[in-house]
Amino acid sequence: MDWITLTTGDDPRPLVAPGATEAWTALSTSVWRAANPALLELARMRIAMLLRDPGAVERRPPGAPRVPQDKVASLADWPTSPLFSDTERVALAFTERFVIDVAGICDADRGALTAQLPADQVGGFVIGLYAFDYERRTELAITRLFGVKAAAPSGDGGGATDADVGEVFNDLMKTIARLHELDPVTTELVRLRGARQHNCRICQSTRSVQAIGGGADESMFDKIDWYETTDLSERHKVALRLTDAIITQPTEITPELVTQVRRYFEPAEVVEIVFDISRNSAQKVPVALAADQAHVTEGVEYYDLDDDGDVLFGQEAPVGV
Repeated sequence: MDWITLTTGDDPRPLVAPGATEAWTALSTSVWRAANPALLELARMRIAMLLRDPGAVERRPPGAPRVPQDKVASLADWPTSPLFSDTERVALAFTERFVIDVAGICDADRGALTAQLPADQVGGFVIGLYAFDYERRTELAITRLFGVKAAAPSGDGGGATDADVGEVFNDLMKTIARLHELDPVTTELVRLRGARQHNCRICQSTRSVQAIGGGADESMFDKIDWYETTDLSERHKVALRLTDAIITQPTEITPELVTQVRRYFEPAEVVEIVFDISRNSAQKVPVALAADQAHVTEGVEYYDLDDDGDVLFGQEAPVGV
């Protein structure tokens, strides 16, 4: 397969994964009714700053309220600036921890957020953080990997939708899970690397029956944490390097890494890896809310995916395991 954007400069996502692309747009437009839009817009801009994407700070998406310019200029100084309320400071503190170190969110952080937000908005606010975080990370990765310009703000100009954000979030997860250009072993290695980076308990405790059937085993999974010094294939190491870059700081995806990705993966596989990382990183929502408890107390739990993209937990251990 030719490298899709080598000559066209087009965003490959609508070409190779239209359903997932549309599902991301749906989530980006639904979050604005899930919590206080003024808080969400402050969080969105702060996330763009943390991800070193000043252009995204300025591109106000449909559905977002306008923030006064003096407040925008002081956003990096929110802990001390008198322009921010106590609620805004709590929300921004939670936002920063969510983006930088979600595993470090503690009960005090959660307690502060729930004390400031209405109970029916807490989950929506955290899903909003995920949407802003991984829309940016995905966009930054795609622009570097495919040499395309940053996209315009999500949505068709119609602003926020009435769709239930939880349902839209789940639909996105299932739609990405239905992508099958990438082999199941690479998919599982990428998933487990993210699970360990975010310290998601349930994600670390599960194993894909499809990956086991494709030749993976625990000895392979044990190499993920120090993959660069192991005998994992270079293809797998490149996938894990890309995973690390997107999860930590996608603006640091180097030309060398882009060359490696293009050498070992077809364009549709690259898009799937990037989307898989965004799907896997939805684990940040339950981790942030301390809702990521594993289903098992020892050993691992096997899972599979059905044709709709739903996760089927509690599968029988594959033959030979």
